[in-house]
Amino acid sequence: MLRYFWIAFLLLSLLVISGCGDIEEMIEEATRQEITVSRTIHNSDSERNVKSTIVMEDVAVALGDRVAAGAVDISKLSERIDVYRLGLGEVRFFVKGYMRNHSDSPAFVTLSAVPNNSADGQPEMIGTVTLQAGEALELTNPSDMDQGSETIHENLAAVFGALGEGYVINPIVEVQGANQGEVIVDWIQLSALPAYWRTGILSPGGLTSYEKNVKRIYQAMLEGSVKNRGDQLAEVTVYISPKGATDMEESIIAHAFLEPDEKLQGYEMLVEGGATRIKEAFEKMVSGEDMHFDFVVVSEQPLAVKSRNLRIQAKLTVEANIF
Repeated sequence: MLRYFWIAFLLLSLLVISGCGDIEEMIEEATRQEITVSRTIHNSDSERNVKSTIVMEDVAVALGDRVAAGAVDISKLSERIDVYRLGLGEVRFFVKGYMRNHSDSPAFVTLSAVPNNSADGQPEMIGTVTLQAGEALELTNPSDMDQGSETIHENLAAVFGALGEGYVINPIVEVQGANQGEVIVDWIQLSALPAYWRTGILSPGGLTSYEKNVKRIYQAMLEGSVKNRGDQLAEVTVYISPKGATDMEESIIAHAFLEPDEKLQGYEMLVEGGATRIKEAFEKMVSGEDMHFDFVVVSEQPLAVKSRNLRIQAKLTVEANIF
């Protein structure tokens, strides 16, 4: 009993000396915590090369004639098509192939395609190739067709942009020439330059337990690092967006061009407003909302990137409400 008397006496003395307001402040200080929270974006080595899919092979086309390949599945390119269509990265498209002119006059080969979602079934122009009499030609580089790499890319992007839910096109080859003969199309591929895309959900997890007690979210930042282990320039972009977001320009938190063997810390890649978007993402997660992230790397040559615990991070001031 004597012990309880002294405890009560000390508390009463504290109240008399400090006042109720000071006691409340002392209790608030004792019940306040600073918590660091994070969500991982990427933490591994990733490599990608040029990807191609065959759309036509072993076809003989007479001069003055055209041949349609029928429905062709190009879903091997689906990831890179989606990266481009969603505006996540500047993936580049081009044509590869091998063809032979079996005539004694020049032949003009036109490649086009009908997307599966075409309203009128009319083919979209991709590009042309001029073959001299008896010439065999292999298309290996984006600039090998008559129109050059930029036009071919734009034409393929238009075809892919007209795709419906599936990834199906009907490729068409047409050949024009002055004399009789034919062009043999050994094979034609549609190709995409290297791109890596990782997408996922940033879950609230245990953050919702702090919802009524979070007083402040601060020091929002992108932490970790990304290193370009490839031989060419690599473009890295990170997006964070709420469900249903369509304007990806409003979701960018980080963007950088990395030279070969260059390494950047996350905070070095932040765009203007990126830290604010990270803070807003944590605010939404605290309130129970899922967030989405996209980590995209594109290059014109085989790419290799190493991410070391690339993550969004922030500090939370949490106070227990005991009054």
